[in-house]
Amino acid sequence: MPKRAITLQAPVGGLYKRLGYQQQPPFTSPDASNVRSDSAIEGRERIGSRPGLSKAVATQLGSGNPVRMLGEVSYITGGSSLRRVIASSNGLLYRGGNGAISSFVQVSSSLTLASDRSLMCAEYHQKLFIADYGGIAAGGTNGTTDSTGKVFDSASYADWTDGPTEDINANDYVLELISGTGAITGVYSIASIAEAAITLNDSAGESASDIRFRIWRGPKVYDPDANTLTLWHERPVAIGGNGVSSAKTFDSANYANWTSGPLETIVPYQHVLEIINRGASNDAVPGIYDITAVASGNLTLDVAPGDDTGVHFRVWDTRPKGSIPIGNPIIERYRDRLALAGSVRNPQEWAMSRMADPDDWYFAAEEATGAVAGTGDGDAGQISEPITCMVAHNDDCLLFSGKNTFYVMRSDPNYGGQVDRLSDKIGALDRFAWCETSEGWYVFLSSDGLYAVPPGCGASPMS
Repeated sequence: MPKRAITLQAPVGGLYKRLGYQQQPPFTSPDASNVRSDSAIEGRERIGSRPGLSKAVATQLGSGNPVRMLGEVSYITGGSSLRRVIASSNGLLYRGGNGAISSFVQVSSSLTLASDRSLMCAEYHQKLFIADYGGIAAGGTNGTTDSTGKVFDSASYADWTDGPTEDINANDYVLELISGTGAITGVYSIASIAEAAITLNDSAGESASDIRFRIWRGPKVYDPDANTLTLWHERPVAIGGNGVSSAKTFDSANYANWTSGPLETIVPYQHVLEIINRGASNDAVPGIYDITAVASGNLTLDVAPGDDTGVHFRVWDTRPKGSIPIGNPIIERYRDRLALAGSVRNPQEWAMSRMADPDDWYFAAEEATGAVAGTGDGDAGQISEPITCMVAHNDDCLLFSGKNTFYVMRSDPNYGGQVDRLSDKIGALDRFAWCETSEGWYVFLSSDGLYAVPPGCGASPMS
Protein backbone atom coordinates (compact mmCIF):
# COMPACT_ATOMS: atom_id res chain seq x y z
CA MET A 1 0.00 0.00 0.00
CA PRO A 2 1.45 3.35 -0.96
CA LYS A 3 2.24 5.78 1.81
CA ARG A 4 -0.06 8.73 2.24
CA ALA A 5 -0.12 11.74 4.52
CA ILE A 6 -2.71 11.78 7.31
CA THR A 7 -3.72 14.99 9.04
CA LEU A 8 -4.07 14.49 12.77
CA GLN A 9 -6.52 16.76 14.49
CA ALA A 10 -5.48 17.80 17.98
CA PRO A 11 -8.15 16.75 20.54
CA VAL A 12 -9.08 20.33 21.38
CA GLY A 13 -12.28 19.01 22.98
CA GLY A 14 -10.19 17.35 25.65
CA LEU A 15 -10.53 13.99 27.36
CA TYR A 16 -14.02 12.47 27.09
CA LYS A 17 -15.03 9.13 28.63
CA ARG A 18 -18.76 9.49 29.17
CA LEU A 19 -20.21 7.70 26.09
CA GLY A 20 -19.29 4.54 24.24
CA TYR A 21 -16.32 4.47 21.84
CA GLN A 22 -18.64 4.52 18.78
CA GLN A 23 -20.28 7.68 20.12
CA GLN A 24 -17.07 9.60 20.80
CA PRO A 25 -17.76 13.33 20.15
CA PRO A 26 -15.63 15.02 17.47
CA PHE A 27 -12.29 16.56 18.48
CA THR A 28 -12.13 14.64 21.78
CA SER A 29 -9.94 11.76 22.93
CA PRO A 30 -10.92 8.63 24.87
CA ASP A 31 -7.49 8.45 26.46
CA ALA A 32 -4.65 10.87 27.15
CA SER A 33 -1.71 11.01 29.52
CA ASN A 34 0.55 14.01 30.19
CA VAL A 35 -0.43 15.76 26.96
CA ARG A 36 -2.31 18.88 25.95
CA SER A 37 -4.00 19.76 22.68
CA ASP A 38 -1.99 22.99 22.50
CA SER A 39 1.78 23.10 22.62
CA ALA A 40 3.05 24.54 25.88
CA ILE A 41 5.47 27.08 24.40
CA GLU A 42 3.74 28.50 21.31
CA GLY A 43 0.14 27.59 22.10
CA ARG A 44 -0.44 25.97 18.67
CA GLU A 45 -3.02 23.19 18.21
CA ARG A 46 -0.55 20.44 17.44
CA ILE A 47 -0.45 18.38 20.65
CA GLY A 48 2.22 19.14 23.20
CA SER A 49 3.55 17.60 26.35
CA ARG A 50 2.23 18.76 29.69
CA PRO A 51 4.57 21.34 31.19
CA GLY A 52 6.67 19.94 33.95
CA LEU A 53 6.19 20.90 37.56
CA SER A 54 8.80 22.10 39.98
CA LYS A 55 8.69 22.91 43.65
CA ALA A 56 7.62 26.53 44.12
CA VAL A 57 8.85 26.81 47.70
CA ALA A 58 12.00 25.06 48.83
CA THR A 59 11.34 25.83 52.48
CA GLN A 60 9.47 23.08 54.31
CA LEU A 61 6.80 24.71 56.44
CA GLY A 62 5.78 23.34 59.82
CA SER A 63 8.23 20.44 59.77
CA GLY A 64 6.26 18.88 56.94
CA ASN A 65 2.83 19.28 58.53
CA PRO A 66 -0.14 20.43 56.40
CA VAL A 67 -0.33 24.07 55.38
CA ARG A 68 -3.46 25.40 57.11
CA MET A 69 -3.64 28.94 55.74
CA LEU A 70 -2.49 30.98 52.74
CA GLY A 71 -3.07 34.70 52.33
CA GLU A 72 -1.59 37.88 50.90
CA VAL A 73 -1.10 41.29 52.44
CA SER A 74 0.10 44.59 50.96
CA TYR A 75 1.58 47.38 53.04
CA ILE A 76 3.74 50.48 52.79
CA THR A 77 6.95 50.85 54.75
CA GLY A 78 9.71 53.43 54.30
CA GLY A 79 7.92 54.85 51.27
CA SER A 80 7.94 51.47 49.47
CA SER A 81 4.95 49.28 48.67
CA LEU A 82 5.45 45.61 49.54
CA ARG A 83 3.30 42.53 49.07
CA ARG A 84 3.88 39.24 50.85
CA VAL A 85 2.36 35.76 50.91
CA ILE A 86 1.56 34.60 54.45
CA ALA A 87 1.17 30.94 55.42
CA SER A 88 0.63 28.86 58.54
CA SER A 89 1.58 25.27 59.34
CA ASN A 90 1.89 23.30 62.57
CA GLY A 91 0.58 26.33 64.46
CA LEU A 92 3.37 28.60 63.19
CA LEU A 93 3.16 31.64 60.93
CA TYR A 94 5.46 32.16 57.94
CA ARG A 95 5.92 35.03 55.51
CA GLY A 96 7.34 35.01 52.01
CA GLY A 97 9.62 37.52 50.36
CA ASN A 98 8.36 40.71 48.77
CA GLY A 99 6.44 39.71 45.65
CA ALA A 100 7.89 36.20 45.73
CA ILE A 101 7.04 32.86 47.28
CA SER A 102 10.36 31.15 46.64
CA SER A 103 11.26 31.25 50.32
CA PHE A 104 9.46 31.62 53.62
CA VAL A 105 10.70 32.74 57.02
CA GLN A 106 8.99 31.88 60.30
CA VAL A 107 7.48 34.83 62.17
CA SER A 108 8.83 34.94 65.72
CA SER A 109 5.86 35.00 68.11
CA SER A 110 4.65 33.52 71.38
CA LEU A 111 1.22 33.13 69.77
CA THR A 112 0.19 30.13 67.69
CA LEU A 113 -2.55 29.33 65.20
CA ALA A 114 -4.78 26.25 65.13
CA SER A 115 -2.85 23.41 63.54
CA ASP A 116 -5.68 20.87 63.19
CA ARG A 117 -7.94 22.78 60.78
CA SER A 118 -7.81 25.10 57.78
CA LEU A 119 -8.03 28.82 58.54
CA MET A 120 -9.32 31.82 56.61
CA CYS A 121 -7.84 35.31 56.60
CA ALA A 122 -8.71 38.72 55.17
CA GLU A 123 -6.46 41.62 54.20
CA TYR A 124 -7.61 44.95 55.60
CA HIS A 125 -5.89 48.26 56.44
CA GLN A 126 -2.44 46.86 55.58
CA LYS A 127 -2.85 43.98 58.03
CA LEU A 128 -3.95 40.37 57.81
CA PHE A 129 -6.88 39.42 60.05
CA ILE A 130 -6.93 35.69 60.81
CA ALA A 131 -10.09 33.84 61.80
CA ASP A 132 -8.32 31.53 64.23
CA TYR A 133 -10.83 29.30 65.99
CA GLY A 134 -11.39 25.91 67.56
CA GLY A 135 -13.82 24.00 69.69
CA ILE A 136 -14.86 25.26 73.12
CA ALA A 137 -11.89 24.49 75.37
CA ALA A 138 -13.89 25.00 78.56
CA GLY A 139 -17.36 26.16 79.47
CA GLY A 140 -20.07 26.10 82.08
CA THR A 141 -22.64 28.04 84.08
CA ASN A 142 -20.89 28.19 87.46
CA GLY A 143 -18.11 30.70 86.88
CA THR A 144 -17.09 33.13 89.63
CA THR A 145 -14.80 36.14 90.05
CA ASP A 146 -13.01 37.45 93.14
CA SER A 147 -13.38 40.88 94.74
CA THR A 148 -11.21 42.48 92.02
CA GLY A 149 -13.12 40.87 89.17
CA LYS A 150 -9.85 39.76 87.59
CA VAL A 151 -9.54 36.26 89.07
CA PHE A 152 -11.90 33.78 87.42
CA ASP A 153 -12.67 30.21 88.46
CA SER A 154 -15.23 27.44 88.00
CA ALA A 155 -15.97 24.50 90.28
CA SER A 156 -16.18 22.32 87.17
CA TYR A 157 -12.41 22.55 86.69
CA ALA A 158 -10.23 21.48 89.62
CA ASP A 159 -6.99 22.20 87.78
CA TRP A 160 -6.83 24.67 84.90
CA THR A 161 -3.36 23.45 83.91
CA ASP A 162 -4.18 19.75 83.56
CA GLY A 163 -6.65 17.43 81.90
CA PRO A 164 -9.06 18.86 79.31
CA THR A 165 -7.88 22.44 79.93
CA GLU A 166 -4.12 21.87 79.82
CA ASP A 167 -3.85 23.35 76.31
CA ILE A 168 -5.39 26.68 77.31
CA ASN A 169 -2.78 29.44 77.37
CA ALA A 170 -2.77 33.19 77.88
CA ASN A 171 -1.42 33.95 74.41
CA ASP A 172 -3.98 32.22 72.22
CA TYR A 173 -7.22 31.92 74.21
CA VAL A 174 -9.87 34.34 75.47
CA LEU A 175 -12.65 34.09 78.04
CA GLU A 176 -16.19 34.89 76.91
CA LEU A 177 -18.73 35.81 79.60
CA ILE A 178 -22.30 35.38 78.39
CA SER A 179 -24.33 36.09 81.55
CA GLY A 180 -24.10 35.96 85.34
CA THR A 181 -24.94 37.74 88.56
CA GLY A 182 -22.68 40.79 88.75
CA ALA A 183 -20.72 39.78 85.65
CA ILE A 184 -19.85 42.25 82.87
CA THR A 185 -20.54 40.29 79.71
CA GLY A 186 -17.97 40.38 76.94
CA VAL A 187 -14.69 38.87 75.80
CA TYR A 188 -11.60 39.08 78.03
CA SER A 189 -7.94 38.45 77.33
CA ILE A 190 -6.07 36.23 79.79
CA ALA A 191 -3.07 37.45 81.79
CA SER A 192 -2.04 34.11 83.32
CA ILE A 193 -3.29 30.61 84.14
CA ALA A 194 -2.64 28.77 87.39
CA GLU A 195 -3.92 25.49 88.77
CA ALA A 196 -6.54 27.19 90.94
CA ALA A 197 -7.76 30.04 88.73
CA ILE A 198 -7.41 32.18 85.61
CA THR A 199 -6.27 35.79 85.95
CA LEU A 200 -7.68 38.28 83.46
CA ASN A 201 -6.19 41.52 82.17
CA ASP A 202 -9.38 43.44 83.01
CA SER A 203 -12.08 43.22 85.65
CA ALA A 204 -15.08 41.15 84.59
CA GLY A 205 -17.23 42.31 87.51
CA GLU A 206 -16.35 42.11 91.19
CA SER A 207 -17.49 39.02 93.15
CA ALA A 208 -19.67 37.81 90.28
CA SER A 209 -21.31 34.39 90.41
CA ASP A 210 -23.31 31.90 88.33
CA ILE A 211 -21.42 33.04 85.25
CA ARG A 212 -22.15 31.33 81.98
CA PHE A 213 -18.82 31.23 80.18
CA ARG A 214 -16.76 29.75 77.35
CA ILE A 215 -13.03 29.70 76.66
CA TRP A 216 -12.04 29.68 72.98
CA ARG A 217 -9.10 30.31 70.73
CA GLY A 218 -9.15 34.01 69.88
CA PRO A 219 -8.79 35.50 66.37
CA LYS A 220 -5.40 37.01 65.50
CA VAL A 221 -3.93 39.96 63.58
CA TYR A 222 -0.67 39.92 61.63
CA ASP A 223 1.07 43.27 61.14
CA PRO A 224 3.58 42.82 58.26
CA ASP A 225 5.34 46.12 58.90
CA ALA A 226 6.08 45.27 62.56
CA ASN A 227 6.23 41.54 61.69
CA THR A 228 4.10 40.71 64.74
CA LEU A 229 1.20 38.37 65.47
CA THR A 230 -1.22 39.55 68.18
CA LEU A 231 -4.65 38.76 69.55
CA TRP A 232 -7.43 40.54 67.70
CA HIS A 233 -8.93 42.05 70.82
CA GLU A 234 -9.80 45.62 71.80
CA ARG A 235 -9.52 46.45 75.52
CA PRO A 236 -11.29 49.36 77.24
CA VAL A 237 -9.22 51.98 79.06
CA ALA A 238 -11.08 51.20 82.30
CA ILE A 239 -13.76 48.72 83.37
CA GLY A 240 -15.56 47.63 86.51
CA GLY A 241 -18.76 46.65 88.27
CA ASN A 242 -18.48 49.01 91.23
CA GLY A 243 -19.00 52.40 89.65
CA VAL A 244 -20.50 55.22 91.70
CA SER A 245 -22.39 58.06 90.00
CA SER A 246 -23.32 61.24 91.84
CA ALA A 247 -24.73 64.18 89.91
CA LYS A 248 -22.26 64.57 86.99
CA THR A 249 -19.31 62.86 88.70
CA PHE A 250 -18.31 59.22 88.38
CA ASP A 251 -15.83 57.12 90.36
CA SER A 252 -14.81 53.50 90.99
CA ALA A 253 -12.89 51.84 93.82
CA ASN A 254 -10.93 49.98 91.14
CA TYR A 255 -9.05 53.16 90.31
CA ALA A 256 -7.38 55.19 93.09
CA ASN A 257 -6.21 57.89 90.69
CA TRP A 258 -7.85 58.63 87.33
CA THR A 259 -4.88 60.71 86.19
CA SER A 260 -2.01 58.23 86.57
CA GLY A 261 -0.87 54.87 85.26
CA PRO A 262 -2.93 53.45 82.39
CA LEU A 263 -5.63 56.08 83.02
CA GLU A 264 -3.38 59.06 82.30
CA THR A 265 -4.30 58.68 78.63
CA ILE A 266 -7.93 59.67 79.31
CA VAL A 267 -8.60 62.94 77.47
CA PRO A 268 -11.69 65.12 78.08
CA TYR A 269 -14.08 65.28 75.13
CA GLN A 270 -12.22 62.41 73.46
CA HIS A 271 -12.89 59.50 75.82
CA VAL A 272 -16.38 58.38 76.76
CA LEU A 273 -17.96 56.49 79.67
CA GLU A 274 -20.25 53.58 78.83
CA ILE A 275 -22.74 52.74 81.58
CA ILE A 276 -23.78 49.18 80.86
CA ASN A 277 -26.63 48.70 83.32
CA ARG A 278 -28.32 50.24 86.34
CA GLY A 279 -26.77 49.82 89.78
CA ALA A 280 -28.05 49.01 93.27
CA SER A 281 -30.61 51.84 93.42
CA ASN A 282 -31.64 51.35 89.79
CA ASP A 283 -31.17 55.06 89.01
CA ALA A 284 -28.14 55.16 86.66
CA VAL A 285 -29.34 55.33 83.07
CA PRO A 286 -27.38 53.06 80.69
CA GLY A 287 -25.82 54.91 77.79
CA ILE A 288 -22.76 56.74 76.47
CA TYR A 289 -21.55 59.84 78.31
CA ASP A 290 -18.88 62.32 77.24
CA ILE A 291 -16.10 62.86 79.76
CA THR A 292 -15.65 66.63 80.18
CA ALA A 293 -12.99 66.67 82.92
CA VAL A 294 -10.59 64.25 84.62
CA ALA A 295 -9.42 64.64 88.22
CA SER A 296 -7.50 62.25 90.44
CA GLY A 297 -10.63 61.39 92.41
CA ASN A 298 -13.29 61.16 89.69
CA LEU A 299 -14.51 61.82 86.18
CA THR A 300 -16.90 64.63 85.24
CA LEU A 301 -19.59 63.81 82.69
CA ASP A 302 -21.57 66.03 80.33
CA VAL A 303 -24.89 64.75 81.68
CA ALA A 304 -25.84 63.36 85.10
CA PRO A 305 -26.65 59.64 84.62
CA GLY A 306 -28.49 59.35 87.96
CA ASP A 307 -27.13 58.76 91.46
CA ASP A 308 -26.29 55.08 91.88
CA THR A 309 -23.77 52.53 93.17
CA GLY A 310 -22.59 49.18 91.84
CA VAL A 311 -22.75 50.48 88.28
CA HIS A 312 -21.17 48.38 85.51
CA PHE A 313 -19.10 50.61 83.27
CA ARG A 314 -16.34 50.89 80.66
CA VAL A 315 -14.22 53.85 79.54
CA TRP A 316 -13.32 53.92 75.85
CA ASP A 317 -11.27 56.06 73.54
CA THR A 318 -13.67 57.97 71.24
CA ARG A 319 -16.55 55.46 71.34
CA PRO A 320 -17.51 52.00 72.68
CA LYS A 321 -15.93 49.15 70.74
CA GLY A 322 -17.83 46.10 72.05
CA SER A 323 -16.37 42.61 71.75
CA ILE A 324 -15.22 40.83 68.61
CA PRO A 325 -17.41 37.75 67.99
CA ILE A 326 -15.47 34.60 68.86
CA GLY A 327 -15.36 31.17 67.20
CA ASN A 328 -16.11 32.24 63.62
CA PRO A 329 -14.30 30.20 60.92
CA ILE A 330 -15.40 32.47 58.04
CA ILE A 331 -14.03 35.97 57.43
CA GLU A 332 -14.50 38.33 54.48
CA ARG A 333 -14.04 42.01 53.64
CA TYR A 334 -17.14 43.79 52.34
CA ARG A 335 -17.90 47.49 51.79
CA ASP A 336 -15.08 48.70 54.07
CA ARG A 337 -16.14 46.31 56.84
CA LEU A 338 -14.82 43.00 58.09
CA ALA A 339 -17.48 40.28 58.21
CA LEU A 340 -17.48 37.12 60.33
CA ALA A 341 -19.81 34.11 60.10
CA GLY A 342 -20.36 30.44 60.83
CA SER A 343 -19.73 30.50 64.59
CA VAL A 344 -19.84 27.18 66.40
CA ARG A 345 -22.31 28.79 68.81
CA ASN A 346 -24.62 30.48 66.25
CA PRO A 347 -23.67 29.11 62.81
CA GLN A 348 -26.60 30.77 61.01
CA GLU A 349 -25.59 34.29 62.08
CA TRP A 350 -23.15 36.81 60.61
CA ALA A 351 -21.61 40.01 61.98
CA MET A 352 -19.83 43.05 60.51
CA SER A 353 -17.49 45.60 62.08
CA ARG A 354 -17.93 49.34 61.92
CA MET A 355 -16.93 50.83 58.58
CA ALA A 356 -13.20 51.61 58.48
CA ASP A 357 -12.63 50.19 62.00
CA PRO A 358 -12.00 46.44 62.28
CA ASP A 359 -11.79 46.71 66.10
CA ASP A 360 -15.27 48.21 66.58
CA TRP A 361 -18.01 45.60 67.15
CA TYR A 362 -20.39 47.72 69.23
CA PHE A 363 -23.73 46.62 67.79
CA ALA A 364 -25.80 49.19 69.71
CA ALA A 365 -24.35 52.11 67.73
CA GLU A 366 -27.02 54.27 66.10
CA GLU A 367 -24.93 55.49 63.15
CA ALA A 368 -25.33 53.79 59.80
CA THR A 369 -21.57 53.24 59.74
CA GLY A 370 -21.71 51.29 63.02
CA ALA A 371 -21.22 47.56 63.51
CA VAL A 372 -24.16 45.33 62.61
CA ALA A 373 -25.09 41.71 63.33
CA GLY A 374 -27.45 39.45 61.42
CA THR A 375 -29.10 37.92 64.46
CA GLY A 376 -32.79 38.59 63.82
CA ASP A 377 -35.42 38.00 61.18
CA GLY A 378 -35.38 41.47 59.55
CA ASP A 379 -34.49 42.39 55.98
CA ALA A 380 -30.80 41.81 56.71
CA GLY A 381 -31.15 39.16 59.41
CA GLN A 382 -29.82 35.66 59.87
CA ILE A 383 -30.23 32.97 57.23
CA SER A 384 -32.25 29.81 57.72
CA GLU A 385 -29.41 27.28 58.14
CA PRO A 386 -25.75 27.20 59.23
CA ILE A 387 -23.57 29.38 57.00
CA THR A 388 -21.05 27.28 55.09
CA CYS A 389 -19.66 30.01 52.83
CA MET A 390 -19.61 33.82 52.60
CA VAL A 391 -18.04 35.69 49.68
CA ALA A 392 -18.04 39.33 48.56
CA HIS A 393 -19.15 38.94 44.93
CA ASN A 394 -18.26 42.58 44.39
CA ASP A 395 -18.63 45.75 46.45
CA ASP A 396 -22.39 45.73 45.85
CA CYS A 397 -23.38 42.32 47.12
CA LEU A 398 -22.30 39.63 49.56
CA LEU A 399 -23.12 35.98 48.92
CA PHE A 400 -24.13 33.65 51.76
CA SER A 401 -24.61 29.94 51.47
CA GLY A 402 -25.78 27.01 53.52
CA LYS A 403 -25.45 23.46 52.25
CA ASN A 404 -28.96 23.61 50.78
CA THR A 405 -29.67 27.34 50.43
CA PHE A 406 -28.14 30.35 48.70
CA TYR A 407 -28.58 34.03 49.63
CA VAL A 408 -27.43 37.46 48.49
CA MET A 409 -27.06 40.63 50.56
CA ARG A 410 -27.44 43.72 48.41
CA SER A 411 -25.90 47.00 49.51
CA ASP A 412 -24.94 47.70 53.13
CA PRO A 413 -27.07 46.18 55.92
CA ASN A 414 -27.18 49.56 57.73
CA TYR A 415 -28.03 51.50 54.57
CA GLY A 416 -31.25 49.74 53.65
CA GLY A 417 -29.57 46.54 52.49
CA GLN A 418 -31.43 43.27 52.63
CA VAL A 419 -30.78 39.54 52.36
CA ASP A 420 -32.72 37.64 49.67
CA ARG A 421 -32.86 33.92 49.06
CA LEU A 422 -31.73 32.90 45.57
CA SER A 423 -32.15 29.15 46.00
CA ASP A 424 -33.68 26.79 48.54
CA LYS A 425 -32.21 23.67 46.95
CA ILE A 426 -28.46 24.08 46.52
CA GLY A 427 -25.58 25.76 48.29
CA ALA A 428 -21.80 25.65 48.73
CA LEU A 429 -20.49 22.67 50.68
CA ASP A 430 -17.68 24.50 52.47
CA ARG A 431 -16.13 27.94 53.00
CA PHE A 432 -13.27 26.97 50.64
CA ALA A 433 -15.44 25.29 47.96
CA TRP A 434 -15.55 28.27 45.59
CA CYS A 435 -13.51 30.35 43.16
CA GLU A 436 -13.96 33.47 41.04
CA THR A 437 -13.11 33.66 37.35
CA SER A 438 -11.38 36.57 35.65
CA GLU A 439 -14.76 37.54 34.15
CA GLY A 440 -16.33 37.88 37.59
CA TRP A 441 -18.25 34.60 37.73
CA TYR A 442 -18.55 33.01 41.17
CA VAL A 443 -18.25 29.21 40.88
CA PHE A 444 -18.92 26.88 43.81
CA LEU A 445 -19.19 23.18 44.55
CA SER A 446 -22.54 21.92 45.81
CA SER A 447 -23.83 18.45 46.62
CA ASP A 448 -25.28 18.48 43.08
CA GLY A 449 -22.04 19.43 41.32
CA LEU A 450 -20.64 22.75 40.15
CA TYR A 451 -22.83 25.87 40.02
CA ALA A 452 -22.02 29.41 38.96
CA VAL A 453 -23.36 32.90 39.72
CA PRO A 454 -22.82 35.48 36.94
CA PRO A 455 -21.35 38.94 37.58
CA GLY A 456 -23.67 41.44 39.19
CA CYS A 457 -26.23 40.94 41.96
CA GLY A 458 -29.48 39.07 41.71
CA ALA A 459 -29.07 36.09 39.38
CA SER A 460 -29.73 32.65 40.82
CA PRO A 461 -27.00 29.97 40.67
CA MET A 462 -26.95 27.98 37.44
CA SER A 463 -25.37 24.63 36.66
